[in-house]
Amino acid sequence: MLDPRYPSQTPARIPIAIALIQFAVFFIALSPLALVPLMQADATYYFETWIEPEPGDTATQYMLEHSYVELGLIGVGVVLLLVLAIVSAVGLHKGKRSARILTAIWVGILVVGAIGWESWVWIWSSSLGEDLESASAGKFSGAQYYMDALDLNIPVAAATLVLALLVFILVLTPAVRRWTPKRSYVVFAGQQAPTAGAQFGPPQQAQFPPSDQRQF
Repeated sequence: MLDPRYPSQTPARIPIAIALIQFAVFFIALSPLALVPLMQADATYYFETWIEPEPGDTATQYMLEHSYVELGLIGVGVVLLLVLAIVSAVGLHKGKRSARILTAIWVGILVVGAIGWESWVWIWSSSLGEDLESASAGKFSGAQYYMDALDLNIPVAAATLVLALLVFILVLTPAVRRWTPKRSYVVFAGQQAPTAGAQFGPPQQAQFPPSDQRQF
C-alpha cells in the first residue's frame, strides 16, 4: 500500500505540457499524408512529359499501378502512428509512466525520420528545380503540381521535426515527470500479510493432548 507518510507529489491539475504533447503527436501521426500529393504530382509530371499514354489512361491510374507499394506503406505508417499517438495521449492524460517512456521512444525515432524527410525534400527540390520550371513554362500542369507538392512537403516536414523535438523535450521535463511518477509501494514496519490458513477472531485456548494434561 502507499505510505501516507510520503505524500504523492503528483500535481493537482494536469500540466499544460500534456495538452501540447497530445496535440503534437496527432499532427506528427498525420503528417506523412503530405507525401500523397507529392506522389500524385510525380505521377502527373511523368505521365505528361515522359510516357505515351494509351487512350483513356490517367495520371491517377498510372500512380496506382506503379506506386501502390509506396501508397500502402504510407497508409500503414499513418495507422501505426495514430495508434501510438492515441496510446500516448490517453496514457499521459491518466498519468501513466509507461506512456511517457513509450512516447519518448517513438517520437525520438521520428526525430531522425523527420530530419531525413526534410533533407530528402530539399535535395529533390534542388535537383528538379530547373526541369520543373522549364516544364511549367511548357504548360505541363504536372510540373506546377510538382512544385506545389514540394512547397507543401518542405514546411510539413520542418513542422514535424520541430514538434517531434518539442515532444521529446517535454516528456523529460519535471512537470511531466511529476504527472507520470513511478508508483512505489511500501509495507509498514510490523505489518504482515495474512498467510494461507490464517485464523481470524479472538485467540483460542491451546489444546493439549490427554497425556500431557496435569491433574490438580
